[in-house]
Amino acid sequence: MTEIKNKLDRTLRIDVIFAVLFFIVSAKFHSFLGFHEDMEAEEFARAKNIVAVFAAGLLFFAAVDIALLLEKKIDRRLRILICVLAFVCIFAELAYYSKSIRFFWDLFVQASADLEEGQPMWESMRSEFRQIFSVIAIGFFALRTLIRLIWNFFWSKAILAFD
Repeated sequence: MTEIKNKLDRTLRIDVIFAVLFFIVSAKFHSFLGFHEDMEAEEFARAKNIVAVFAAGLLFFAAVDIALLLEKKIDRRLRILICVLAFVCIFAELAYYSKSIRFFWDLFVQASADLEEGQPMWESMRSEFRQIFSVIAIGFFALRTLIRLIWNFFWSKAILAFD
């Protein structure tokens, strides 16, 4: 029993660290996408709101981890709801990023079409760069979501194992 408890505690400690690091990566990714550039634009208001939502989610899920680490009792039904909420947050975030994903996909398709036309050398290099950049950005979205889904699966198993 002690070994299981130690594994659960370790999972929750890692989750707190993972959540903070993931929040930092998400905030940097927003600035990379340029949401911070034009402070008067509607996109900037959306970016400010989503970073606030990320911060609230970080605090909420970290509070759950800390409460369980401190051996506070949380009702099993509430823990199930928290697990479901974690996965809903992942898919809501993916829906939020769908506009950016679509932008990078269109950029990839346009760059591929430009390369097929046989452009001059500099234009060809620019199209190749856009194509590579688009694949990296789409891959980042996919990898990030996959990592979170896998991690939240194990995290959910850990918090449901507390009794």
